[in-house]
Amino acid sequence: MLEFDNVELLTHTTNPESRLLDYYSQCYKKPISLKNMLNVLKHESVLEHISYTFRINCSRLTHLQIVRHRLASYTSQSHRYTAISCADTYKHIPNEIRDLGSEAVLEYINDCIDIYNKYIKWIDKGVSKESARYLINDGCSIEFTVTMNLRELLHFFALRTDVHAQDEIKELANNMKALVFETLPEISEVLNTNIERKKI
Repeated sequence: MLEFDNVELLTHTTNPESRLLDYYSQCYKKPISLKNMLNVLKHESVLEHISYTFRINCSRLTHLQIVRHRLASYTSQSHRYTAISCADTYKHIPNEIRDLGSEAVLEYINDCIDIYNKYIKWIDKGVSKESARYLINDGCSIEFTVTMNLRELLHFFALRTDVHAQDEIKELANNMKALVFETLPEISEVLNTNIERKKI
């Protein structure tokens, strides 16, 4: 099983390729071969019966982009009730800042620490975490669980692995795609072709 720092595949429909064959066969009321199934993958409603559940760690900014995909179920860490650590505020440093070199990265981290110290200042004054979190930057790390069906995942991959996608979500989407395709070895190439076609 592939392993990534920002995403873990928790569970998925058992034997997804066999399930897809069953569902496509039901549509045509006759057994269908894998080759024929690949020819009719445009009949995408069947893909909705295959689901995947991931645990994701990303910035709140990327989290906000992901939850715009409404055909999914989400359970997110609450910064209203959980404490934010200082390291959480600079865990996800944009590539554009990294590309400027180590001094720029250190300056960015110090800026995040300054913001975090203001968050702690208000908590020390007796303000609740839910009010103090207004000060926290959108780069702050958050963990959440998401379940999507395969059809929505392919749509997600087409949008979020595109060259115009922001770096963090693009990396995350590519890692999720690798985890999904590992469970679909016989049809991943065709699915990837469909994804690339949708980007045009």
